[in-house]
This record gives sequence, structure tokens and C-alpha cells, in this order.
Amino acid sequence: MKIKSKDIEKCLPLLCWEDGCLISKTADITVPFCLSMPQVYSLGKENFEQLHQTWVRALKCLPDNSIVHKQDWFFTDEFKADLSSEKTFLSTASDNHFSGRKSIRHCCFLYLTKSSAKNISTTSQFSALCAGNLICEDVLNPAIIKSFSDCVSRFCGVLEENGIGIRRVSEKEMLGTAAEYGVIEQYLTLSLGKLSGYALCDITCNEMDTKVGDNYLSCFSISDLDQLPSEVFTHKIHDKLSSESTSFPIGYTHSLGFDLPFNHIYNQYFFLVSHKDTIKAIERRGREQQSLSKISRENAINKEFNDMYLNESVINARRCVKVAANILIWDTNYQRLLKKNTKTGSVLANMDCTVSKTQGIVPQIFWGGIPGAASQFPSEMTFLTFLEQACCFIYNESNIESIGKDFGIRLCDRIFGKPLNIDISDYPRQKGWTDNRNKFILGPSGTGKSFFTNHMVRQYYEQGSHVVIVDVGDSYQGLTKMIQETTNSKDGVYLQYSEENPISFNPFYVADGNYTVEKREQLASLIFCLWKNESECITKAEETHISVAISNYIDYILPSGEFPCFDTFFAYLDKQYREYLTLKGVDKYSFDLDNLLQVLSPYYIGGMYHFLLNATENADLLDKRFIVFEIDSIKDHKTLFPVVTLMLMDTFISKMRHPSLAMERKMILIEEAWKAISKSGTAQFIKYLYKTVRKHFGEAIVVTQEVDDIVGNEIIKNTIISNADCKILLDQRKYANRFDEIKQILALSEKETAIALSINKDIKTDGRAPYKEVFITLNGNLTSVYGVEVSKEEYLTYTTEKKEKETVLQKEREVGSYIEAIKSLTNQ
Repeated sequence: MKIKSKDIEKCLPLLCWEDGCLISKTADITVPFCLSMPQVYSLGKENFEQLHQTWVRALKCLPDNSIVHKQDWFFTDEFKADLSSEKTFLSTASDNHFSGRKSIRHCCFLYLTKSSAKNISTTSQFSALCAGNLICEDVLNPAIIKSFSDCVSRFCGVLEENGIGIRRVSEKEMLGTAAEYGVIEQYLTLSLGKLSGYALCDITCNEMDTKVGDNYLSCFSISDLDQLPSEVFTHKIHDKLSSESTSFPIGYTHSLGFDLPFNHIYNQYFFLVSHKDTIKAIERRGREQQSLSKISRENAINKEFNDMYLNESVINARRCVKVAANILIWDTNYQRLLKKNTKTGSVLANMDCTVSKTQGIVPQIFWGGIPGAASQFPSEMTFLTFLEQACCFIYNESNIESIGKDFGIRLCDRIFGKPLNIDISDYPRQKGWTDNRNKFILGPSGTGKSFFTNHMVRQYYEQGSHVVIVDVGDSYQGLTKMIQETTNSKDGVYLQYSEENPISFNPFYVADGNYTVEKREQLASLIFCLWKNESECITKAEETHISVAISNYIDYILPSGEFPCFDTFFAYLDKQYREYLTLKGVDKYSFDLDNLLQVLSPYYIGGMYHFLLNATENADLLDKRFIVFEIDSIKDHKTLFPVVTLMLMDTFISKMRHPSLAMERKMILIEEAWKAISKSGTAQFIKYLYKTVRKHFGEAIVVTQEVDDIVGNEIIKNTIISNADCKILLDQRKYANRFDEIKQILALSEKETAIALSINKDIKTDGRAPYKEVFITLNGNLTSVYGVEVSKEEYLTYTTEKKEKETVLQKEREVGSYIEAIKSLTNQ
């Protein structure tokens, strides 16, 4: 049997690349762009309205006989870990957990074509795919080209001013090289996202099926008004992510993107035909219908519709446009393709579009989708409407992407669980989204609050941060053990009080002997805290003598070689400083040294709290990068708690102000302990932190779980929230009835509120480890929800479940290693 065939290269409608444009064989000029669209699930109703108006204004910038072809590629992608650098045990476990994780990647191209009235009305019978010799009939007019170039510049300006990223596609990217495919070759071989490995393939078509290489090709085309619902919108409501009080908006065409979890292309065409000619044609058809209305009732009805269309066009200055949209899907397996057809058909049906699989004309539709060949798209597959309705079919969303690349934490996108790098400290400041790195975290009990903070501080530590944590509840015990074993006990300090192993500090020891002014002031504050009650006033004389005593002690201890600690300071007061006071003639009414020594004696040799201020191990915490103050057992202790509070303040302020750590990142995370700290009279410390830590490459983070903590506490409302540009919320469904209070205090917009209340409402359980979601907003400039999904090794390290923690600790006692214990449990 003789098979009719043609050389694909001879049939290609493209002629050349010139001056950054694609030139077709029919003298069309196409300017190709790549667009960066907003992240999916990050837009509010007002954002969709704004995007819609943006497209309408942009399209109005273009002249008659222009074609706008927006082509959205959706293709499968697979996570591959970076193996070029050495990683920690937990980072390696995370890479292994996500290795091979599949997702759908989105690329958006936009082709602006200047065509002619003849080319723009090409039918399927005169496609370049069917024609013989192609000859350029029109002579290009330089003035027309210059005018079109100016219109394209205005078009791009409108998009950029309204938040849509647009960049010109280069020749190399569009045409490819000898080693890599370009956009055109990727389209013609249906190898989206693949830069090599495929050959330019045959296109085989018959009455029922079309094949591109080994792929069977299907097409669903929106090409008739009868296929559309009576109304179209800029957005619709996502039922699963909405709540009783909020509606979660998504794009009107959202389901044609990530809801189809397989390779496909969504094409949108806008043929800007001559508005005047179109109106004249409609009026002429109306007169014909009027004259035939007595013969057929349908003609009279159609005449009324024509008049309504013309009236709308004139009264509201609407621009006529011919529109087409189609979805191309393919698969090497025909049975799999049939399942994809079913899924695509159901998605379109949910949009109230009565679209069935297109047959017979698929090759011409595919050919019209070639970049720069939009004029080859069959004109009979378009329908006439106004620009405002046409722009509702534009796909306005894209992937949830990583934020920053040099620093961040690993979270997941909420659709596919694809791992992302999310920088919520440095990148937002570089972009001008935030003024500081401080964070406020709110989450009811059981929502994974401590789990998330474990995940965050571990990755900050691994990237060189100094981390100080104030906790109640042993939430960071596992992570500390992991760090201790990884560093051979050189780091990972866990300070916790117990009768058998009491907590111990040494505020007087400084490894490098550099006692800064701030350090001396902190030592003075410690002595005042031990000596006086909060209700007692400190006189100016007492303040002066304590400062002098500390300075003299430092001058004495440095050359003597004695070990700095509270004991030697007490002994110095009792002997050398007593002699100094006698020499100066200071009586006990001006400064009662005996009273001071009597009050301080419990912390001296033989005293009840001798252990507290005379540590020899971890005497100086300046070089320790991971320190946990576990204060649960002493938060109600009248003697120990104030001292421990001062010690943690001293530890972080020393790190914050020490010259050697000026370029080191510093973080202090205060869990529920902030309530105990604020009650102890040191609330000023939290205020001081939130207002000044940004100046020292640091960040302060406060974590709380009760709504009343926010509503009723002035420290939280007036200091922490107002000075924390990053707000992080866990599952808020328990507070749904009170969220208006939270919304008001956190100054959340309607969009942020809807996104925050969508947390954990559409959890994916197919093939993924159990996970929870977290809401992050950066001053409203970036608002999104991410998944907190971790490997089994990370889970066992972070878990706060008592039974699970005890299982790990028991296994550690058996095998003698925390890491080996986790390996053993994860391999069971």
C-alpha cells in the first residue's frame, strides 16, 4: 500500500531566526518570551481580579492582526539530590527519603505574533502541513515592524508592573544547539524539559489516531461557544481548602494544570482580528437574519443575540477577539492514554465545559502549536467573544518554588511533596520584603509546632548558625544528642537541672580573657539579682561599688592565673576588696560588704547552691553553637530560675556582641518558656532582643500555643509581633471560631487568613510519609503553605512523643550510640 508522506523539515512553517524573532514562511514575525507566573495557592480574590485586568490591558496594547499564543507546559520531574558535597547523617537521610520523588513542573511560554488578515484566517485545509510550496506573498513594511515592536514593549511593561515576570527567550534556548534541544525541538518530539536523548520523530495520522514518534496524541479543544458554560470567571473556589468563614480562591483554569498529574500542554490563543471588520460582519449577518426571520424563528432569536453583542461592544467599548484553547496529552501506551483522556474529560466537565476528544484535525492543531506558527492554527477551531471573557481562560498560576538558594530550610510543596529550599531569613531582606529576621510562631498543642522548630533549628545549625534554645518539655533532647555524637561532644550543650546532675554555669569565665563592657555589666546584673529582691532598690553607691569590685577582680585574676569563677570572686570580695574599702574609708552604711557576702554565701564553697556558678566544663559557651536551656524543672524555683534566666541572657548577648562572632549567624528560640521569663521580671530582655538582634546578624523567635497568650499579653502584642516580620502558623482549626482575634492582632489580610485556615485540609496520603503543613507569611509579600515532611531518621530525632523517645533512648543504651540506635529502628 502506498503511504502518502512528506519531509517534516520542508513542512515546518518556520523560516529563520532574525533579530531575536522567529520568522515564518508566511512572513509572520513572532517574539518569544518566558513568563514567571505567581505561585499556586498563594493568590487571593483581588489578585486574580488584578491579573485578569492586567491581561486585558496588555492585549489591548497590541495592534490588529496580532496573535497571542500562551503555551503552558506541564511535565513530570524527579528530585535528584546534590551529591557534590559532604552532608550530615540527617541531611543524607532526607536526600534518600526524597530521592526519586516525582512532581509536575510548569513552564510558561508566550509568543506574540504580528501576522496578516490572510494568515490569521487560515483554515485546516490550508495549513502548512497540507500545503505544497510556501511563498512569502507579503513584503514586510519596516514601519509596521517598528510599530509592532513598540506595542510589544508596552505589552511587556504592563505585565511586569503587575507582578508577572517576563523575559525574552534567546536564540540558543529557542533553537537549541548541537548538544541540547531548544524549545521547538522539545515541542516537536513531545520531550518537554528534556535537553537531549530524543530524535526528531515522524508524525503519523489517520482518521482516528495521531502519533508523534512513539507517542499517541490526544487533543481536547475548546473551540465553540456551545461548549462553554453560560458564565466564565476570573477565579473559582477550592472547596477542600475553604472553611465556613473563608473562601479559598484558585484560578478558573486551575484544574487544567496541576490537577492533571501527567505530561500535557495547555494552549491559549488570542487572535486580535480587526475590530471594525468584525463588527461590520456581525451587522451584515444581523441584516441577513432579519430578512429571514419570517422563515425561521431561529433567525429572529439569533438577531436578538447579535444586537445584544453589538450593544455591549459599543456601550462598554469591548474589543472583539477570536479565542481558542486546547489540551494536548500523550502517552506511548494507548491504554494509559485512554485513562488520561477520561481524567481530562472529567476535569473539563467539572468546569461545565462540554468538550469531547477532538478527532480528525489533531495534526493541524498540533502543528499550530509550534512556537511562531500560531497563524497555522485552524480558524474554524476558534470562537468569537470579548477580550474580558477571553482572558478568563488564561492560566495564571505556577509551581510553588524554592526561595533563595544560599541558605534556608527544606520544606515541601503542598501538591506533590517536592522538596524545596525556603529561605525565610536572608532572601526576604535582600528583596526588601522584611526589615528583620525575627519570627513569631503560633500553633495549638499537637499541631507539630516543636517538630517544625526542631527541623528549622537543626538546618540553621548545619549551615553555621549559633543556636540558643530556651525550652520547657525536653523537645530538643534528641537533636542535642545527635549533635553531641556527630561532633564527638565538642558541641551540643544541654543544660537541665536535676538532683543527680544539677545545672551549672560559670559566668566569670571568658576563654579569650576579653571582658567587654557588656560582659562586665552582665556580671553586675547577676550580683544584683543574687543580692537584692525585685522589690528592693539598688542605691547608686551600691551600683558603683559592685562595678568597681568586678573590674578590680578582673584586673586581679588575669595576671594571677587563678581560674575565674564565683568562688574566687567571693574570696576576692572577702579579702582584697575588703582591704580596698578600708583603704578608701568606705563604711558599711555606704556599702555593706558583710551583708553582700552573707547573701552570696549559699553560692560559695559549702553552700546549698555551690554547684550553680562554678562550672569547669563548658565554662565558656561562646564557641558552642548549639545550646539548650531546659527550664521546666526550675521554672517555679525562686532561687534557681532568676539566675538561670540571667545566664541564658548572658550567653546569647555575649554571642551577639562578641567581635569574633560578628559575621556569624545567631538565633535564640524561646519556646513556651517566654511566659516564665516574662514573669520573672526580665521581660525587658525579650523587648531588647526583638529590637536590637537584627543589628548583630541575629534573629529572635518566640513560640506559643494559646490564643490568650497573644490577646492578653502586652509584650507579645506590642513588642514581639510588631518586630517579627515573619509569622508562622500551624494548624489553626482549633481556633477557627476565634481566628478573627488572631487575624486582627497579627494584621493578616483576607488572603492570608484564607490561606492560613487551609492548613492540613488537603493532605496527600498516596505514597508519602505522614506530614503536616505550616503557614508562612513575610509581611504579606510572600504567603504560602508548605509541607513539613521528613525521613524516618529525622522523625525519630525530632519526636516529642514520650513512648517513641523512650524507645530510641532504650535502643541507644543497648547499642551505645544514638545514631546507630536510629539506624537500627529505621531498618526494622
